[in-house]
Amino acid sequence: FTWIFRITCVCEIVEVNGVRSSIAAIKSLALCSMVNGPQPDVDKFLIVLDKSRGEHLGVDIEPSEGETFLITGISPEGLFAKWNSDSHNTPVGPGVKIVEVNGVCGNAAAMLEELKKDQVVQISVTPVLRGVAESYGQVFSISLDKSRGERLGVDMNPTEDEAFLIADISPEGLFAKWNSDNGDRPALPGDKIVEVNGHHNNAGAMLEELKKDQMLVIKVVCLQYR
Repeated sequence: FTWIFRITCVCEIVEVNGVRSSIAAIKSLALCSMVNGPQPDVDKFLIVLDKSRGEHLGVDIEPSEGETFLITGISPEGLFAKWNSDSHNTPVGPGVKIVEVNGVCGNAAAMLEELKKDQVVQISVTPVLRGVAESYGQVFSISLDKSRGERLGVDMNPTEDEAFLIADISPEGLFAKWNSDNGDRPALPGDKIVEVNGHHNNAGAMLEELKKDQMLVIKVVCLQYR
């Protein structure tokens, strides 16, 4: 397996005790943690889940921006759903990032191992910032001119609903160029590609369009709190 041909990769998605993620991306992030410096501290809050009796967490996660995890979905049943049902708790949903698990941070693979254990799990997450959540769930279009064979510069993982979740944006490539020129509506890790040149609900057809050297009109769903 290699990320050299990023746009053509299909990563293996696995689930362990209700925690779903991409093995290839996790291995990649574990390597990144060896070369990246300390990450700046951010405001965060703690959630405590008792997994000692083997209950599922009921959360979908994807590696995001180095050594954190982006929550992309919460199952109706599971410890995360139980946490959210308690009115005294701050609810956690898609677009929120897991930045530390039981004191482990800066290493996605080690954090995932903690999440898999049947134990009390203390999870630090970044909060939803007030005044910046209005873009969550919005659909916007980006136009990329790939007619001259330029690289897209995007890592993405397939989703169950025949779309693609953006896992990473390379510093160079058409996605990075779009983000530089369109700061008001960038495509970021954690966002979902749902249509390419009119093709939707068909990941295979969308991928074929992305591989062609042509103009691309891509519809993206914002799954991050900006």
